[in-house]
Amino acid sequence: MTEVQLERYVDCPFSVAEGRIVDYLKLAAAGGPEAVMRVPLLGASLSLSKLVDLSFEQGRDETEPGRSHLESAIVWKSGTRLLPHFSGSIRTRIAAPGTRLLIAGQYSPPLGLLGGIFDVLIGRHIARATLRDLGNRLARSLEAREAA
Repeated sequence: MTEVQLERYVDCPFSVAEGRIVDYLKLAAAGGPEAVMRVPLLGASLSLSKLVDLSFEQGRDETEPGRSHLESAIVWKSGTRLLPHFSGSIRTRIAAPGTRLLIAGQYSPPLGLLGGIFDVLIGRHIARATLRDLGNRLARSLEAREAA
């Protein structure tokens, strides 16, 4: 298993961030454009886009002491043997006046030993870039709703 994680500040109040994340994930689970995972290959100049089967469920965030709040457990399946399935979570933290967005998860490289070698050489970089793209799109969605 390869683990990846992302932390990003979002200009959206913590008090509404969790609900807006759920709204975004509902659209993704319904197969909307939010379910398209972009795999940057050469920075912004070339990328591969893949509609994934995304599912999520809400649960208690047990990783932080103090006031209880929620996290979203997410799973996306690529629908192909060439790309890995991903499972992880989206958590939020207070970062007044906004919110810290934490996305973490893991995947198993496909294609056995060959996939493992690819993962060490290039795949982990692609996975981190894909997670960064997801975090950026989620952040833009939250910030746009806040601005509206």
